[in-house]
Amino acid sequence: MIVQTQLAVKNIASPEVPPVYLAPFGEAELAKVLPIDPNSAPYEHRQAVINLSRLGAASMADLISRTPVVSTFGIYSGRIKPDRFVGVVDLLPAENPGPANVEPTYTKTLQSLGVHIYSARKQGRGLGTAAVLGIMRYATQIEGTTFFDAWTSEQNLPAQRILDNLGYVETANREHAEHFGGRTSWLKQWIFAAPEAVESTNTPPLLHEPLRRGYEKFTDLAMKYEVQIV
Repeated sequence: MIVQTQLAVKNIASPEVPPVYLAPFGEAELAKVLPIDPNSAPYEHRQAVINLSRLGAASMADLISRTPVVSTFGIYSGRIKPDRFVGVVDLLPAENPGPANVEPTYTKTLQSLGVHIYSARKQGRGLGTAAVLGIMRYATQIEGTTFFDAWTSEQNLPAQRILDNLGYVETANREHAEHFGGRTSWLKQWIFAAPEAVESTNTPPLLHEPLRRGYEKFTDLAMKYEVQIV
């Protein structure tokens, strides 16, 4: 679903940097980023880019709005206007195990996140970092999330830098993923845990200390930003 909440993420350490807004979006915003060159997208996002280009803005907006489990925010640079829309950030709550014939339930204590900057001209400007930081603050304070994970292809170094800067720790988990055109790649898992979740989420003991340091790293970075519901 497209989340109706609006967040402002302001870099108070560098006030001259325009704020990043997380807000609803729709056909008008998606139309502003079309067409998208798949080669400008991170490897694991290219199929999504192709789907958006193939389906068109109206169909894609309708599809996202009718996906109830995933919470999706639009990312805007400077102002909440269609021509300032640059991408999306989303949260997927963890599925609770249950009988195969029963509708699954979900918990927001553990969530997977993803971010994509559609505009190649806007990539590498810190928008992704601000968006992920903002969504993490929202999820921890409003939804009670204490554990996040994210997956990146081995080739997606910019995404890995964002996660590392925000205190995520790379795990040994790998998934072999097939992408458009039958090409494949290895995906890496990165995790982040609040102190109270480090030992309660079955993470390997070897990662406990890196996760604690990662939380301190996130806290230090978060002090440079102000996140407000607007």
